[in-house]
Amino acid sequence: MKYQHDEAICMQCIEDKFLRELVFEKNKNQTCIECGKNNYSISIKELAEYIDTFIREHFRHGTYERRFNIEHDGYWDEQGGEDLISIISIICGQDFKCVDDIAQILIEQDVYDVRDGEDPFYGLDIGYEEKKIYLDDIHNSWQQIENEIKTKRRFFSNRAQEFFEWLFDDIEHLHIYDHQSDPTERRKSVIYELPVDTLLFRARRADTLEICKQYIDSAVKNISPPPAKYAKEGRMNAKGVSIFYAATEKETCIAEMRTSIGSFVVLGQFKTEEPIRILDFSYFEKAFWKNSLLSYFQDDFEEQVKRRKFLKEIHRLISKPIISGYEDGYLMTQALAEYIAYVYPKNIDGLLFKSTQHDKGSNIVIFSKKNNRWRNNQEGFSIFPVELVSNSLEIHKIVGIAYDAKKINFSNSDNNFYIERDYDEDY
Repeated sequence: MKYQHDEAICMQCIEDKFLRELVFEKNKNQTCIECGKNNYSISIKELAEYIDTFIREHFRHGTYERRFNIEHDGYWDEQGGEDLISIISIICGQDFKCVDDIAQILIEQDVYDVRDGEDPFYGLDIGYEEKKIYLDDIHNSWQQIENEIKTKRRFFSNRAQEFFEWLFDDIEHLHIYDHQSDPTERRKSVIYELPVDTLLFRARRADTLEICKQYIDSAVKNISPPPAKYAKEGRMNAKGVSIFYAATEKETCIAEMRTSIGSFVVLGQFKTEEPIRILDFSYFEKAFWKNSLLSYFQDDFEEQVKRRKFLKEIHRLISKPIISGYEDGYLMTQALAEYIAYVYPKNIDGLLFKSTQHDKGSNIVIFSKKNNRWRNNQEGFSIFPVELVSNSLEIHKIVGIAYDAKKINFSNSDNNFYIERDYDEDY
C-alpha cells in the first residue's frame, strides 16, 4: 500500500525511545497510519529525512566478492550486505507499514552528480553493510593508563579509576545464554554466586619429596594463602596483599604451577563455606545487555559500541601470560582487580577467568577482607570463606610438559630489525 508523504506515524507506535523523543519534539497531532489513532506524530517524509543522516553515518555500500558460476563457467561480482528496506528496519529497530515509502523518499532525495562520477547512495538494488568501529583509541587509553601506573601515579591514578568506571558501568546487566542448562535457567549474569561447598584447588611447588612431606605436615599453613607480609605480587594482587588464588579443576591447578620435569606439586581441595559473588570474565566474549539495546539515534552510540566490544576483548587482556622477570606487566590487572574489589559500587568477592596454561580450565581469585567479611586469624594467615577439605592432599610428580609454539615473522635488512606485530596477543 502506498502512503502520502505527509501521512504520519505517532509516538506510541515508535519503539526506539530516542526516535520517539524526536516525535514528541515535533509536537504535531495527526492520525497515525500504524494504529489509526490521533496522537503526537511525525510525517513519513520527516522521518525519512531524519534517518537519512544516521544511515549514512553508520552504513556504507556492501563490498563485492567474486563468485564462480559452474553452469556458465564464468565469474561475476556479488555485492554483500542488506537491502535498503532491511537497513531502514534495522536502524529504526522495527518494521513499519510504510517502509517502502520511506525507501522511495530516500531514493528521490538522494543528491549526487553523475557528471562528477558520483554514484547514488540509495537504491533498491544496492547492498549495505555496517561501518566498522575500531577500538584504537580504547587500546591506546589502556596502554597510557598502564604506563602512568608504571611510571607516574601508581597509587592514585584518577585516570585509571575514570576508565574503569566507564568500562564496567552497569555490567550487572550483562548476561549470556547457556544452551546446555535447564531452559528456565539458561540466561545467566556475568556476576553470580558460587554456592556453599563449591570445590576449588590450590597447590604448592616442591623440589623434593621431603619438602612435600613438610607441606603436608602443616597443610593449612602451607597450602593456604600466606600472611600479607609474605605475599608475592601476582596477576591480581600487589606485593604484600594476600589473595586466594585457585583453579576450578585439578588439572588446571597443576598446569598453573609451571613446574619443571622431575619436580612435585602438593595439591589440596578447598570448599567454600558461604556463597561468593563472582565476576566471570570468561562470559564477557558472548555476553549481551539485558533490556539494554543500543539505538543508532542516541548521542553516545559509537562510544557505547566501543565499550561493549572492548569488554568482549578484556578477558584475553587480563589472562595473557607474563614472562618471569617482567611482573610489572601485572600492574594494570592489579589495578583492575582492586577497583572491582573495593571501588566498584556493587559487592563482588572475586574474579574468574580462563587459564592460559590449560585448555578449558579456569582460574579464580577471592579478594582478601572484602567488606570486613573475612579477616586474619591470630597467626596472621589470611582467612577466606574457604576450608581445606580433610584428607584431600595429593602429591603429583611432573613427568612431562607439552609446548605449543607459534612462528613469528620478522625482517632483518639494512640494519633494521623488525618483528611483525601480533594483534592476537598484544596491543
